[in-house]
Amino acid sequence: MKIVHNMSPSHKSRSWKRRAVVTPGGTNKLRFTREKKDFAHCPSCGQMLHGVAIEGSASEKRTNRPFGGQLCSSCMRAVLRQESENTGVIEPGREAIKIAGHDAGEHVKIIKVEGKFAVVESRKKQRRVNVKHLEPL
Repeated sequence: MKIVHNMSPSHKSRSWKRRAVVTPGGTNKLRFTREKKDFAHCPSCGQMLHGVAIEGSASEKRTNRPFGGQLCSSCMRAVLRQESENTGVIEPGREAIKIAGHDAGEHVKIIKVEGKFAVVESRKKQRRVNVKHLEPL
């Protein structure tokens, strides 16, 4: 089967997919289409990154959290845990890093501890946070 094609220089790039098509007149031709862009994936675990646009500006391609658009949420938590290697006791007066939630990666000060929860102060605002979401410094 002979394929008739007039390949312009721009189509010689391998970023164009080539598909053999039989036209209604019976001739075989090549059709060129751009390859579809793939979703962003986490480099650590390979999981698809949610909330990341395929096309657009850099600010549209990243979510608003630490390592947004680069790591999935579970790998981000692992990195934040490794950064705060000092495993210590959650007690009032200590500094800690939040490792979960929309304010993950933020430095907070522990005010008081109530069982599984701790009252923390961040950006002049007090919040009640699960102790599992804190890594002491």
